[in-house]
Amino acid sequence: MMLSPAWIGGGTDYGGCAGRHAAFTLDTGYNLCDASTRYEPNYYPVPFKNSADDTEEKRWGMFGRVNVSTKWKEIGDGASNTIMTGELQRITDIAPGSKDGWAIGGPATLFTTGAMFRYDGKRLECVSSPAKGKLLNNRFFGSPGSAHSGGANFGMADGAVRFLTDEIDPRIFALLGSMADGAEASNANPQAQSPSP
Repeated sequence: MMLSPAWIGGGTDYGGCAGRHAAFTLDTGYNLCDASTRYEPNYYPVPFKNSADDTEEKRWGMFGRVNVSTKWKEIGDGASNTIMTGELQRITDIAPGSKDGWAIGGPATLFTTGAMFRYDGKRLECVSSPAKGKLLNNRFFGSPGSAHSGGANFGMADGAVRFLTDEIDPRIFALLGSMADGAEASNANPQAQSPSP
């Protein structure tokens, strides 16, 4: 049973980071939304050096596993380099809109840092290029964002609060969502690196 997407109040304004994977699909168990057609984006960055290096476990965030708690020792990338919580977008003017309501869970209380979307004022579409889309404030209800101009606030695993702008390098933002990928941002997308001299 879902809350109405037409509701404009009483919802959640922040949530936990599920990681940079497809957090709300039939496969993951976060199947608490009716927008499965929107969940086939090219999750970013894809791949690492080869697809075997980019496993589901490397994409998990602190709240990325259903009914499994995260231990501090599992945050292999470091607590100051891992997003734990963040602001959520309140979307009511496009479909699918926000599914607000903390009691429901799923997309009402979680987000992913890996869904690259663009909104042209009329429709929302999944894209794979950072030149065409964004990972936050992108009007996709599975992504974080806020009503603030130019970015959103995020709570890191070490307790710090950071305001991250829309202009953040998408490789860095995506990797901040996963807690133990062991990858440097420059290695996340080899095509984006500068050629060797």
